[in-house]
Amino acid sequence: MTENRVLFDYDRAARTSVPEAVFCQSKSREVIYSLMEEFSQADAPAILFTRLSEEVFSSCPAEVSRHYSFDSLARIAFCKKLDQEHQGSVAVVSAGTADGFVTWEAARTLEFMNIPFQVFEDCGVAGLWRLENKIEEINRHRIIIAVAGMEAALGSVLAGLTSRPIIGVPTS
Repeated sequence: MTENRVLFDYDRAARTSVPEAVFCQSKSREVIYSLMEEFSQADAPAILFTRLSEEVFSSCPAEVSRHYSFDSLARIAFCKKLDQEHQGSVAVVSAGTADGFVTWEAARTLEFMNIPFQVFEDCGVAGLWRLENKIEEINRHRIIIAVAGMEAALGSVLAGLTSRPIIGVPTS
C-alpha cells in the first residue's frame, strides 16, 4: 500500500513572501488533518487551507478544528493571518450570487493575507444599475477583483468605468 505523503514547501514564504497553501480537494482526510494539526501549533507559521469541504472540516478532530476559522461558502480555513501590513485595499466584485463560492474564496484569501477588502455582491451587467450604484465606492479601492461567469462581461464593463487594475476571475 502506498503511503499518503505531502512534500510541503516550508521555505516558500522565505522565497516568495507568501506561504504555501494546502489545496485540500484531492487530499485524504488523514493528510489534511495531519497538516491542520501541525499548523495549529502556537509556533507554526500561518497557513491557508483551500477547497476544504464542510464535510471534511466538520469531521476533523475537535481538538484541531477549534483552532481554525472556517468558511463553508469559501471552503477556506486558517488559524492565524499573515503578519504583514499592506497599503490600500481590494474591491471584490461579483456578477451574481451564483459566483458566491469564488467571490468569498478570494475575500477570505485576502483576509488571511491581512489585506483590507470589501465585497460587492450581485453587481453583474444583467442589472447594470446595481454596478452603477456602487462604482464610486468600488473606485475607492486600489485593486478590483471581478468575479463573473465565463463570458467575463463584468470585467469588461468595469474596465470602462475605472482606472484601477482589474483581476478577472471567471467562474463556471
